[in-house]
Parts: sequence; C-alpha cells; structure tokens
Amino acid sequence: MLFDPPESWVDVLDATIVRLERELIPSLRSAGLDSFVLFTTPPIHRAPGIPSASRQARRQLEAHWNRRLRGIADVSIFDVEPLFTAALDRPDRYGFKHGDDMCAGYADLPTVPVAADFHSPDCPDPIDAYIWRDSLRASKRSVWR
Repeated sequence: MLFDPPESWVDVLDATIVRLERELIPSLRSAGLDSFVLFTTPPIHRAPGIPSASRQARRQLEAHWNRRLRGIADVSIFDVEPLFTAALDRPDRYGFKHGDDMCAGYADLPTVPVAADFHSPDCPDPIDAYIWRDSLRASKRSVWR
C-alpha cells in the first residue's frame, strides 16, 4: 500500500531529528535567529487515505517523531495532536461537518489556497466543511483556524 510505513522509517525519522539538532537549528542560530517553535505531527493515522491495517503503525511513528522532537534542547514545542484529535472526535464543536472523511472533488486542487467557500460540484459541502482536504493533507481551515 502507498501509505504503509516501512519499519525503516524509524531510522529515517531519527536521522531527520539528528540533522535538525546538529545542522539546521545551529545554522539558523548562526544566522542570528534564537527562538524556535516546532510543531508536533498531527494524527495523520486518522487521515482518510491511511488503511485501517496501517493506522497503528502510523500512530507509533507519529509518537516516535513527537517524542524525539520534544527532546531537542532550547526550542519550544507546540503540540497540535490534542487539538486535531479533539476536532476529529467532535468536528461539529469546531465548525466542521466532516471529521474522518474527505471529498474526492477537492483532492486534485492545486496546492495554492482556495477560497473558504469554494464548493466543488462533485462534493456535498464547501471545502471548509472538511478537516481533510484529501486522503492525507489537512484542509487550510483545520490548520489555520
């Protein structure tokens, strides 16, 4: 499956964290920046494109990444997972009509932002009624709200 995470992804995630710690943040500091806020990974395992059989493995990878991210010294961490989870569990409380599903009519839109009231004739509701823009990406409203 396209979204089945291979076990080697843990190594890839670890290498990315190490690079962030040893190369990227120090280079930004040497350029004069001294404050950083890093965002945790949202619960991508709940995206419509993740097969049920892969969700637990994805969840473990997300937890691993977020745990490693929190271990980076001298940066602030903004944990988006509880916010996304709350919205996915009760989309109506956050002004969404659709939590765990998406409409294929929005999947092929360009990556540039579209109007909040954009309504594909192939979808029952405007794009801002959905937390997920497509099978894997969160909608603009769910990220910017």
